[in-house]
Amino acid sequence: MSDAAVLEKHNAALAELLLVLDELGLPVFPGLTPENEYKGRHAWSWRPTRQDEEWTDPGWRAVIWIERFCPQISGDVGSPLRLLPFQLAFVLEIFGRVDEDGIRVHTAAFLEWAKKNGKTTLLAAVALYCLLGDPVDPMPRVYVAAAAEKQTEELFEAVRLMREHSPAIKARTYMREAPGRKRCIRLDRRGFIAFLTGAAATQDGINPSVAIVDEVHRHKNREIWEILKQGQSTREQPLIIGITTAGDDDDSEVYRDLHGQAEKIQDGTLVLENWYVDVRNLPLKDKAGEPVDWRLPRYARVANPAAGTRAEIQAGLAFKRLDLILAEVAEVEHQPSRERAVRRLTLGQRVTLSGGWLPLPRWDEAPNLQDLTGRVAFLGLDLSAKTDLTAAALLLPDDDRSGGDLLIRAWMPGEDLERRMQRDNAPFDRWADEGWLTIQDGARINGEALLEDLLEWVKPHDVVAVGADPHHAQELIRKLEDHGLDVIEVSQAVRNLSEATKTFEAMVMERALRHDRSPLMRWCLGNVTLRHGEGDTVAPDKRRSTARIDCVAAAVNAVDVGMVRDVEVAVSAYSSSRLAHA
Repeated sequence: MSDAAVLEKHNAALAELLLVLDELGLPVFPGLTPENEYKGRHAWSWRPTRQDEEWTDPGWRAVIWIERFCPQISGDVGSPLRLLPFQLAFVLEIFGRVDEDGIRVHTAAFLEWAKKNGKTTLLAAVALYCLLGDPVDPMPRVYVAAAAEKQTEELFEAVRLMREHSPAIKARTYMREAPGRKRCIRLDRRGFIAFLTGAAATQDGINPSVAIVDEVHRHKNREIWEILKQGQSTREQPLIIGITTAGDDDDSEVYRDLHGQAEKIQDGTLVLENWYVDVRNLPLKDKAGEPVDWRLPRYARVANPAAGTRAEIQAGLAFKRLDLILAEVAEVEHQPSRERAVRRLTLGQRVTLSGGWLPLPRWDEAPNLQDLTGRVAFLGLDLSAKTDLTAAALLLPDDDRSGGDLLIRAWMPGEDLERRMQRDNAPFDRWADEGWLTIQDGARINGEALLEDLLEWVKPHDVVAVGADPHHAQELIRKLEDHGLDVIEVSQAVRNLSEATKTFEAMVMERALRHDRSPLMRWCLGNVTLRHGEGDTVAPDKRRSTARIDCVAAAVNAVDVGMVRDVEVAVSAYSSSRLAHA
């Protein structure tokens, strides 16, 4: 495809995006119009030469310096960095918009884009320009603050790589790395970039000329932002930049405040001339109030200003592959646990999912149970604080561990049963009549009766191990061990349950988990909301789920010990004959 044809298709995609933004009730984002709005309306591809009066303009000076001295640090590493329109708009406005006295208008900025849109590269280039190229401050102190050590390492590595592949930057700086103290320092010792993590950013004596707060939504409170901002009070032309992906319902106070303020500035309901904002989120509803179908390909570019086809990327018009964004969205159909992460990180949607983790029709499509005779089994328990639902799941994995058979049992105190049914909107009495639930007498779970039921239930099977959270269960665990069962502690932390949760999900979605069609288990499954931890980790969340999920929790515990962990299958030690005589 010729360059002209690629450019024509690129412009058509931008025209379509402008229509989408209007449909969604969003403003026109910086960099989307054919010509930029910065002092003279040149095309985005235009750059000044020494013969042009713009050569000495402070905005173009920053662009020229960055594109001349800052190399690419991913993809074609070492090649010159070329700013895309959305990046160019930011640099021009931040460094070039000045008042009649030549003082920068913008003292603060807030950028919110989906992941992999060049945030780290842009931050590194801006930090290095402020250290070496910006004439505003002869003693620059650039502070880059992250909430976690991993983020700090990534930012430090980005600056290090730029320096390593830029002879001009390398000739004027050196790197210093010590525990808790990472810096890029000018050789004349008249300035530095300091990289701070968490509490280190709250130390006294910070006096930034420029402060950059990365992944704002990960900072728990306003402390870092306020200390950095207040530390700039003696600077004539201070600049503080917050940059982030979309936060979720666990977001921090500082993110909520800055995001809310930025949206108001962007839609014109709040005027703060000193702020530059660029917030790109796919909304949950369009301007007519109708739900937005986030799965549609036409919405993929809203939060991804760097996205484009392979042809656009080869032509230098994009650097994030649009086809991979669409593939990630499509994968959610087969991996429902990823929905929240994909919508937030890839599409910029701030979404809370209540229930509906796995599609119940897919659960209903499971094949019938196979012959259970002579197969090893793993027992998962979810034990209540003696006053609520207690559940047990018996998993009999296939030999190749690609699937298995699942049986469910549950127990509940009988006192206040009517109130419980009204509270949970569930027919516990009917499920008890059908044999899915045992309702015990009294107000609390009877531990001895529960133990007797459990041992009788698992007796026909060769139980290798039991997975249980020791919370609320110490006495029962001890008695199970006295009866010859190997009990393994299953921590309920997200990072520990994530693999088992995803394994359970995969078996359901692939119709590889055969089950006894317990209506109680089906009800619990429909109530599940997931917790999201670091990275892509997930686990069922009892606190946020719409109602009881105990049967699912027991099943995930069984999957953990039966399919995730390397539990030795020693059938003879835990056979039904041993249980029968224990």
